[in-house]
Amino acid sequence: MTLTIKDSRDEELVTRKIALSDWGSFAYTLQLKADAPTGLYSVNVAGDSVRRVQAHDYFRVEAYKPAEFEVKASSSVPEYIAGDEFRGTVEANYLHGAPMAKADYSWALRTMPHYYEPPGHEGFSFSGYWWWDGGYDHGSLLASKTGKLDEQGKTAAEARLDLGSSRSTMAVTLEGTATSPSRQSLSGRRQAVVHRGEFYIGLRQNTTFVDVDKPLKLWLLTVKPDGAKQPGQRVSVEIIRRQWTSVRQAGHGGRYEWRSEMKDSSVLFTQAVTGSDPAEVGFNPKTPGFYLVKLSSKDARGNSVHNGSYFYAVGAGYVGWERRNDDRIDLIAEKT
Repeated sequence: MTLTIKDSRDEELVTRKIALSDWGSFAYTLQLKADAPTGLYSVNVAGDSVRRVQAHDYFRVEAYKPAEFEVKASSSVPEYIAGDEFRGTVEANYLHGAPMAKADYSWALRTMPHYYEPPGHEGFSFSGYWWWDGGYDHGSLLASKTGKLDEQGKTAAEARLDLGSSRSTMAVTLEGTATSPSRQSLSGRRQAVVHRGEFYIGLRQNTTFVDVDKPLKLWLLTVKPDGAKQPGQRVSVEIIRRQWTSVRQAGHGGRYEWRSEMKDSSVLFTQAVTGSDPAEVGFNPKTPGFYLVKLSSKDARGNSVHNGSYFYAVGAGYVGWERRNDDRIDLIAEKT
């Protein structure tokens, strides 16, 4: 076997024959020079003309420079409500204690989905099942800024927490970066929770599989982020039956392929007012199939609050499910 190692400039550092052990392995140590170039190095092991085997791998060589300073990001509070003003600070100080006055900085405020359940309500779900409804939010950049730190090595980071069409709780992350006169850049981060509204809608249901003409029971609660009950909230409850109509159409190579179209039908719409005890809503499905439960409300600020679930109704009758084209395996002959 031949071992070849090249540096980031594609120059060969090592080319030598190696012998494998009884276990089919080998070990080699490379001592880099002090002036070795930084970047991506490649390792290649190749067999001879009889054993045409090859293996590749890579490693990076970087120049390490000890940190000269530290950067801290902070938030004025650990939790917010959608629509609040985020107020934070980015601060940079040299390790000997002096502030990095007038140093270059940049900061960015980003959101990302965050799982949150108000405490103290076992058996209730507050997060929803929005992957069935295309409502998953990947987050976004809310604000960013560049400039010079003040004489105390600080700058303020402020932005309105507009979650847009997002239906879930989000985490907001402030990332601040400072650059020293020697061009070393370091960052600090701080994360806070952004609740979608002033309260959450809690949902508990008696089953996920219910027989046709048998009762599905839903229990609803509205609670503050800290888990304290907030009764007197009007919650809209909608149950939707989802089915698919599928047809086969001619595809490439004369093969027939499935094309499915989703169809939603609202089978129940009602409203419930929450109290100190859970509000109850009942529904008896008349036909089998897949159903979605959608809950919605608004807080005093006008923020939309959502939750949801799903269930299957079991019974006699046809149910149109989505048909896919993943039942095909292509076989390729090694020889003809």
